[in-house]
Amino acid sequence: MSRYVSVLVTRPQPQADELAARLARSGIPALLAPAFRFEAMPKPPVWPDPDDDGSRSLWLFTSPRAVAFGLPLLGQRIPAQARLGAIGPATAASLEEAGRPAWIVAGGQHTSEDLLADPRLRERQGTAFIVTAPGGRGWLGPGLERLGWAVRTLDVYCRVPLAPPPGVLGALAESGPVISAWTSGNAMEALLGQLGEASRRAVTGGLFVVASARLQAMAIGLGARQVTIANSASNAHLRAAIIEAWQAGADGRGHESRG
Repeated sequence: MSRYVSVLVTRPQPQADELAARLARSGIPALLAPAFRFEAMPKPPVWPDPDDDGSRSLWLFTSPRAVAFGLPLLGQRIPAQARLGAIGPATAASLEEAGRPAWIVAGGQHTSEDLLADPRLRERQGTAFIVTAPGGRGWLGPGLERLGWAVRTLDVYCRVPLAPPPGVLGALAESGPVISAWTSGNAMEALLGQLGEASRRAVTGGLFVVASARLQAMAIGLGARQVTIANSASNAHLRAAIIEAWQAGADGRGHESRG
């Protein structure tokens, strides 16, 4: 039997249900506490016109939600010659489904840093329009500016914080250490700030599975005792890291933080 009681899933829906279902197939129980739901911005942004024919513009979508909320607003404002970018494969798939395939997709762990490392961003700079939510991908704009891009941020949706379900709070307060999965620093700060002492101890005394080195540093700063980095923010990679940790806890080895 694992030293961990369950897995706290903090992803938004529908990704939270999908990850929980993947874990259930491996016999691992999950507690669902999505940190946010998402809505369109109350006031849409003022859409700029790209320079010239738009061939030197890059429209970067930071999540599938940015595609879902942004493309209906954009309409024909993205020129046919413009290049589109995606922060990861799920976002790229959303663009492909909408008929606007991505020219550039972040590799590695699908982070802002991975996208900025792509050499194509150094070849021909222009104006980069970041389609996102307020406070999202804070490293991306300054990083593009350092590469010589003019940057415009277009906030098309917003996060609405969610309180942890009472049943989850009660289960955490009465449990031993849990594994928690994190793909967002905003979610980590928002959710941990709502936990009582006993619930927070169950989380920080367990293992954080995070999607990047930046989230690892944040978790440690918020009191995490053990942190491991999944290969990416995808549910497949989160599940693999969680199963490895769960099995390590089952055979008494504990889990060694890595990153």
